[in-house]
Amino acid sequence: MRACLAALALSDQLAEAYRLPPRTLWPVPVSIARIRERLAVLPDGSALTSFLPDLKAEEVGGFRARSAVASTFAASLELARDGRLMLDQAEAWQIILVSRQADGGLQTDADADRA
Repeated sequence: MRACLAALALSDQLAEAYRLPPRTLWPVPVSIARIRERLAVLPDGSALTSFLPDLKAEEVGGFRARSAVASTFAASLELARDGRLMLDQAEAWQIILVSRQADGGLQTDADADRA
């Protein structure tokens, strides 16, 4: 067993060559803040894709874009669960529409700070 471990031991230089660079993800709290900001200016019934972060051309379709979609979707589910917005989808695999709650349950960050 020790012989195998010795054979698998890498020098620091080789270990660095195999180390993947860290990836920056979109955190859910940042997505919640972005949804709150954009919901204040976008009309009711806007597509969930309208709430995605602005991506660089080279990021579209890549890992960061997938991370942004997942984070935005998770953030919208949290806000819907808390009664702050409504999500609607006519059929499976169709566009998800985002609307404010009828009672105006979605607060902006400024409103939340005053409360």
